[in-house]
Amino acid sequence: MKSLGIFFSLLLFSVTSFALDGFESSLPSAKQKAAIEGKLIMIDFTAGWCAPCKFMEEYTFTDQRVNDRFRESFVPLQVDIDDFDGFVLKEQFEVHVLPTIIFLNSKGEFVARHEESMAASRLLELMNQYDRPQNRIKTMTAPPSTEPNTTTSGPSVPPIVRDGLPSTVPNTPPAAPSSPIQPDPIPDVLPSGDGLFRFTVERQPSEGFSVQIGVYAQYDNVLVQVARFQDEYPNREILVNINQLGERTVYKILIGQFASPQDAGSFKKELLRNGIEGCFVANLKKLR
Repeated sequence: MKSLGIFFSLLLFSVTSFALDGFESSLPSAKQKAAIEGKLIMIDFTAGWCAPCKFMEEYTFTDQRVNDRFRESFVPLQVDIDDFDGFVLKEQFEVHVLPTIIFLNSKGEFVARHEESMAASRLLELMNQYDRPQNRIKTMTAPPSTEPNTTTSGPSVPPIVRDGLPSTVPNTPPAAPSSPIQPDPIPDVLPSGDGLFRFTVERQPSEGFSVQIGVYAQYDNVLVQVARFQDEYPNREILVNINQLGERTVYKILIGQFASPQDAGSFKKELLRNGIEGCFVANLKKLR
């Protein structure tokens, strides 16, 4: 009867959003804080329409015991998969169900994944389980504070804006991510003078495996990316998967085609060594 009562509570629970104080706003900032303070990272994947997620926001994350553990040993981060950057993190952490909680160590390395709505007692149990010295190693020192220079002034530099898309979440079993996620290093503004391209297009069978390196919503960015990787990896196929998500078109760029995930994983390691962080192995059969 108790579990039945919880079930009906979730059905009736309002999906009104609750602000979470103390949560980091981005994965890079969470990773920097974790490295400086020697803490683990807890990522909460959520969406505005997910009632169990909102249950955790109102009751689990507001529990004083949970907040005390956050201050002691964890850097919490919430990712809305329907937000601008949330889609990319959902893709690369292979989040397929909500809510999903992922733990990373202080180096940003994967520790564990949990796909469940949990009360404060359950979350505390997991936090205590992963709070080990080997997961809490300080790897960065805090940068020195600097006073602003008031003697000179210059034009302000606008931040780089990356592509982002809303998404839906299919209810299929996920696989653990193989590497931490980094923001896309490629600028999204088509450089002046790089507007002319020559290319051929042919259909590609959805067979084998490849390494996905980015997701874009603007076709000009796709052209710039493809041209770059054709120059850097002339012996590898550059693949582009096109899909419609809502009213937007999404372009996924992949490099190489391999017969096994192991071969694709070896190439992914090469890309990581070359500074292309956040790439991951993709099954081409799933990219229709």
